Amino acid sequence: LIDNTQRDVAFAYANEVARVCDAIGISATEVIQAGKLGYPRTNLPMPGLVGGPCLEKDSYILTESLRELGVEPKITMAARYLNERQPGEVIGQLKKMTEEVSGFPRTLRIVLLGLAFKGQPATDDLRGTMARPLLEELRRSFATASFYGFDAVVPPEEIQAFGLQPIVELEAAFQDAHLILIVNNHPLFSMMPIEDYMHLMQRPGLVYDFWNGFKSEDLHLPKEVGYMALGSHGKIRFGEDQN
Repeated sequence: LIDNTQRDVAFAYANEVARVCDAIGISATEVIQAGKLGYPRTNLPMPGLVGGPCLEKDSYILTESLRELGVEPKITMAARYLNERQPGEVIGQLKKMTEEVSGFPRTLRIVLLGLAFKGQPATDDLRGTMARPLLEELRRSFATASFYGFDAVVPPEEIQAFGLQPIVELEAAFQDAHLILIVNNHPLFSMMPIEDYMHLMQRPGLVYDFWNGFKSEDLHLPKEVGYMALGSHGKIRFGEDQN
């Protein structure tokens, strides 16, 4: 319980750094990597969604056990709550952005990439996956949208049972999509030719990356298609006319 809880706390602090950097307008990835440069004592992980069959519950088991002894582990539960409210905060920001950017229709085609609770090592395990609360928040904020899902390991019938229309090829997931969310860190996503795939999206369109697989400034984006990553909201870019 202690081991899993300290991991939850470490991930929560990385996500708090992401919230701070989003507010300032700088990149959390750059800040965390700079802090590690030539300084081996720094081991802060990168920000991202935090779930799974262990981390979603072990902080609660530890806390309930300690409360019986009159001990309230405040850091433990503050970290868990921060990780749990992350999907709602991100989807709220995406909802606001799609309302402010001219051209997004009321009915969006939204695609989730990576439904398993983790991508590395690859698994088809959906227990405690953060894709579930993320989808719930999306349905609340984008009530008229159509929702699709792709996973490199989870079979189509389980994607269907999850509440998403399954897509079996990664490239096809981008076809006519308005909003793409990269939900787990399967290596397939960081290695995909994202610039080519983004040309298949609707205009305007947006890819939101919870795992910072790409640097926005390095991407040659199609016109009116944007890339946005957790902890780098201030660096969101939309492609401009290249002519």
